Amino acid sequence: MVHAEVSFHGIYRDEHLLVNKVPVIVLFDGHCHLCHWAVKFLLKNERHPLLKFAPLQSEVGRTLAPEYQSLNTVVVSRPQGLLVRSDALVFLASYLRMPWALLRFAYYLPNFMRDTLYRLVDQVRYPLFGRSEVCSLPTGMDENRLVELNDLLSPEQLER
Repeated sequence: MVHAEVSFHGIYRDEHLLVNKVPVIVLFDGHCHLCHWAVKFLLKNERHPLLKFAPLQSEVGRTLAPEYQSLNTVVVSRPQGLLVRSDALVFLASYLRMPWALLRFAYYLPNFMRDTLYRLVDQVRYPLFGRSEVCSLPTGMDENRLVELNDLLSPEQLER
């Protein structure tokens, strides 16, 4: 999968994704309690219900982001490629309602600073927030917002 970069223009939602209803898929660590909280936060504060979700450990996660199975980053999958770590968070901020949408301006911080902070949180998330033994979905999550492998495949691919 090609890796995308966030540009100044990229801090705003990709309008063609909205018009064409192209799903933007957020891949998260299904064991991580902080990640579950973040998914709930996105669902609650999203301007329009456009984001789709799947655990990194799922078939969808393994298919879209096989190189990120170490579970040390959130991954956003979109047609232009994958966004990871702070680039993914900056991009996701553009889908949020105000005042949270202002977080997209973190783009102006140097990437090494954003990613250093991201990695620090990654190192303490299990000890501080906990970890479930079973890969699960955030409680109360609408199943229509989940992506299954069948959703990604064309009818021809499903017949194989």
